[in-house]
Amino acid sequence: MWNARLLRLAVRAVEEGLAAIIVASDWRYKGNLRYFTDRVLWSRWAYIVVRPEADPVLVCVSPSQRYWAEREGAIEDVRFAHHAPIREVVALLKESIPADAKVGIAGLDEIMQLADFMVLEKAFPEVEFSDASGIVDALRTLKSADEVDGARNAMRIAEEAYALFCDRLAPGIDRWEIIGEVERILRGSGSYDTMILLSTGPYLREPAPGRFDAGDVVMFSIELAGPEGYWVERGGTLYIGEPDDNVRRLYQACFDASKVAESLITVGAKAADIATGVDRVLTDSGFTKGIWGGHGIGLDVVERPILLPESDESIVADSVIAYHPHVLDPVNAYGAYISDTYLVTENETIPLAQIPHELTCVPA
Repeated sequence: MWNARLLRLAVRAVEEGLAAIIVASDWRYKGNLRYFTDRVLWSRWAYIVVRPEADPVLVCVSPSQRYWAEREGAIEDVRFAHHAPIREVVALLKESIPADAKVGIAGLDEIMQLADFMVLEKAFPEVEFSDASGIVDALRTLKSADEVDGARNAMRIAEEAYALFCDRLAPGIDRWEIIGEVERILRGSGSYDTMILLSTGPYLREPAPGRFDAGDVVMFSIELAGPEGYWVERGGTLYIGEPDDNVRRLYQACFDASKVAESLITVGAKAADIATGVDRVLTDSGFTKGIWGGHGIGLDVVERPILLPESDESIVADSVIAYHPHVLDPVNAYGAYISDTYLVTENETIPLAQIPHELTCVPA
């Protein structure tokens, strides 16, 4: 069975002269599978084989994944091979492509296991394999109205949880207690994947045991895939008590960087120019720039384009971009952080977050 997304991929295969495109997904990069089949890969890895002259096939690593994919997925022909789905991919290609064909692999560098690629090369010594990740990335970058609605719903959930964190933060409260309440909102609202980052030091990290104290500079970030599968990022900085001028200047530098990012993320803008412009604000502040700044976001938490000074990519219309400026004071060993998710249209860039970004101060 062909859905519109699989059909577009098959058309691109014909345009590129490819006899097949193998689309890889694994437990880290789940987006390809969900995009083309509407199934969630909860572990291991899987391959979709798309051939213009034959129906698409999904190859899983376990019978449980095949069972649910057959009942709930967009591909009718679902197969599995314990621990080695690449064997089934080889069998499919042997019966359907010429010995000297050209075959693209989406996820060749980052997802497909080296051992699986070596199996392909041995089985098809005359086939010309190439990286088709860019073909799939280009399709996934353009978000439909339904996809944007999914991202908006995810941000609504993220901000409900973020507001709860702000309300509950207080000196003496156990960190895991408040994170548990945040996760209750996220999971209770149907989010299928979450990543919570929290720190009172210079860099974000996974939540750690302990209690909050008066005088803490708290960086808090929620990244979640909502019920429709679309990831968003919403983060900010809080202070327990009354911050001094240094903390306020640190946060202001981060806030200014976030506004510059928002102004630079426009259709046609070069990713390198955005990253360089934001970095300049952070370095000119007199503090130290922290982690890297931004990227596309969708069914995976990190998608194209990657917004780094060395990037050769650009912003396109109907894309969704996450940006998260981070600045730190190495002397006092704390930092400031803001993250937001932006819808880029032909005419404007729209923050999905509705709660204004500010240095949130709670009583000590």
